[in-house]
Amino acid sequence: MNAILTMSGVVKSVDEANRVATVTINNADYAGIALQGTMALNNGFVQIPTVGSQVGVTFYSQTSGFISCFSALDKILIDTTLLQFNGGENGGMVVVPNLVTKLNKLEDDLNNLKTVFKTTWIVAPMDGGAALKAAAATWAGQSFTDTKASDIEETAITH
Repeated sequence: MNAILTMSGVVKSVDEANRVATVTINNADYAGIALQGTMALNNGFVQIPTVGSQVGVTFYSQTSGFISCFSALDKILIDTTLLQFNGGENGGMVVVPNLVTKLNKLEDDLNNLKTVFKTTWIVAPMDGGAALKAAAATWAGQSFTDTKASDIEETAITH
């Protein structure tokens, strides 16, 4: 092959770690076909094709090439310092584990107050709320720390 040529084939296997695939074209297997059209195979935008799917392989030598089009993908890998959607004006994406931790603290706190009302506090006639104040004293003495965007935001992905 002297010129760049694109041929259709079927993905036989994928080596995601090395970002290459084996593609069957006209009953011949071509191993080491790059998953992206760049020499830096450890970063960038990489589409992982589904085994058994149709792909287009663009050859730049007799046996070397890269997958240039896909019929089905298992996943997309994006290695970059910023991924921005629709201008990024809405800030970073939520880091779910951090948000869940914050919500769980709020839920635990409300459950503690419910426990005070349900089990600890007993109405005492004519005490002016002193029994409730005593029962809720431990709960009321604990304050929350205000949430900052940086507590729950991933700034490398904005939307």
